[in-house]
Amino acid sequence: MEPQNYSHMKKFKISPKEEKSLNKEEIKSHLINFFQEQEKIYKDEELNTKNYIIDETKKKEKELNGYYIYCQDFKNEYNNYFNSFIKESEDIKKDLKDLQIQYMDDKILLGNKRKMELDNMLHFYKEKLLDIKNHWDTKNFCDDNLKNIVYDILNVIN
Repeated sequence: MEPQNYSHMKKFKISPKEEKSLNKEEIKSHLINFFQEQEKIYKDEELNTKNYIIDETKKKEKELNGYYIYCQDFKNEYNNYFNSFIKESEDIKKDLKDLQIQYMDDKILLGNKRKMELDNMLHFYKEKLLDIKNHWDTKNFCDDNLKNIVYDILNVIN
């Protein structure tokens, strides 16, 4: 029986004349060679497939490692920005607290300064009015209304 549609077996085609002349050992030898060639083809194909899979795996690993590095860089950058934002926030809070304290101190100082100025003005005018009162007590007022106003102001001050 002659194999059909098997191109790899063409070299083993035997003419009817030769068929009779081939003995069992030659047929066995041809079959062993054929199977060895087939085995070599399959092993080569298997090796090529393994190498292809290994190469593709390495490419994907490299791509995955690149993406992992990108993600780590992004995470680190995000953390840096976040930590920077937190630090700036804390600094702003501290500055705001310092400004509030300074505002309260300035408000107290300004209040004290105003009080001192008003006390000084009050003391100054009280002295002036007392001088006027003493001066006028020794003399006659030309206007009793003016005298009464000075006395009323001094009573309010005291």
